[in-house]
Amino acid sequence: MGLIAGHVLVAILVVRQVAGASAGAAFQLSSDIARYRLVAITRGTPYRDFGVPYPPLALVIFKVVGPAVLSAFARRIVLLNVCCHAAIVWTLHKVWGRRAAWSYLALSVPLMSIVYVRFDLAPAAFAVFGAALEKRGRMQSAALSLVAGAFVKVWPVVLIPALAARGQWRAFVGALLTGGVAVGAWIVWGGTGGPGQVLTARGARGWQFESVPGTLLRLVTRAPVRFEEGNGAWRLGAPPALATMACTLVLIAGVIWVWMQVYRRGAPDGIAETAAIAVSLVCGTLFSPQYVVWVVPFVAIAAAAGAHRLERWAGAVSVLTLLAWLSFDINDVGSLRTEVLLLARNGALVGMLVVAVAELHRTTGPHARPNPPKSAARGQVVGA
Repeated sequence: MGLIAGHVLVAILVVRQVAGASAGAAFQLSSDIARYRLVAITRGTPYRDFGVPYPPLALVIFKVVGPAVLSAFARRIVLLNVCCHAAIVWTLHKVWGRRAAWSYLALSVPLMSIVYVRFDLAPAAFAVFGAALEKRGRMQSAALSLVAGAFVKVWPVVLIPALAARGQWRAFVGALLTGGVAVGAWIVWGGTGGPGQVLTARGARGWQFESVPGTLLRLVTRAPVRFEEGNGAWRLGAPPALATMACTLVLIAGVIWVWMQVYRRGAPDGIAETAAIAVSLVCGTLFSPQYVVWVVPFVAIAAAAGAHRLERWAGAVSVLTLLAWLSFDINDVGSLRTEVLLLARNGALVGMLVVAVAELHRTTGPHARPNPPKSAARGQVVGA
């Protein structure tokens, strides 16, 4: 009950904070919530008439939440996140048991003050729903949930190959076709530049200060950190496009490798998902503190299956993320204290990935969740 009370308290404090801060000029100019509302109220066709770094379903969320005065919009964003958070807890408890739900609550406590004023819990909810539907044998619905999550924020796309890795080729092809049609409709509506604006954060240059490649670049070059208003990120340097492409290729190769291991050997719930998301976090050149919440539900699922080392590493990532966020000073962005905490957090993140890969190798044979038979592609998993 203490964990639940802690989450409720954080939600109340965040609501009060955004209600008080939303009238301030700094909040109106630099907060993520203010940027979401600006997208919702700007006249014209998004992507075509003005640049947008968010996928189309994110725009739908912003339109549904508002537009209203900024203080009301901010409160509604927080309420949306509280609902998504509760939905994740309920789904984990219902499908994977109390151990998974309590693990998620514990691991997410340090992140709540960060994520309640963003919208990362919405795609996380879609991703967890997708995994739950897959577990229940509803493969086509699982595919749709994952595709929907990817159109709120791109990262759930790394979970779509799970369908193929577990023998659900029909659902996997359905996901690809649905996604392809949706991208085509997006281009017809918003122009050919829409997907590029999202994938490049509106053509941003430099790597985000908090990312693993960004912290390493800062360590080696001591490049100054700058704020890019268009995408609301602190970035540094201007590495050649080839370097960014190399990070992207490593990310893609890592995700493919994870799901190839599942295809060949099987894996318990949560471990491969954790590894795939961790690869995207470690290799990505864009990494804001709220991104950590992407992986937490799947670590909780893996912990319920016995991956306790993974849970401990994720706990370290979560706590260090909060400490780095609290230490961040807009007047001294590249301070030694913040840099050290980010290096420690990113080191823990890499450690979590290494442990996830080790767990992926360890949990095979009778302990692994086998790929379901082909007959399950029609929607029923043996033993489900």
